[in-house]
Amino acid sequence: EFCQSLIDYTAFGHFEMLRDFAESPDGVPRAKRLLEQVYPGISETTAAAVAFNDRYDASDHALNLDHLPRDLSLLGERIAARIELEDRVLRLLLEHCPQ
Repeated sequence: EFCQSLIDYTAFGHFEMLRDFAESPDGVPRAKRLLEQVYPGISETTAAAVAFNDRYDASDHALNLDHLPRDLSLLGERIAARIELEDRVLRLLLEHCPQ
């Protein structure tokens, strides 16, 4: 369940929210520049989440938990960095969205 939630979260941010915003014809130029800055970091986190899922989703292979504490710690650091990037995007969106 954790792996599925992780993939859902990263996929939504990566493939839905950011893509839709970046492709919107009325996008603010400043927002598009910000997306260009944060997208590599978001992509990196998405790749880390997929790698974590591939290792720990035991639906198709034997589960080895030897490195789970380390891998969870690294994943947590990457997600924290991603949240900071997403916060930058959300702050900019809030500045430009009508109330």
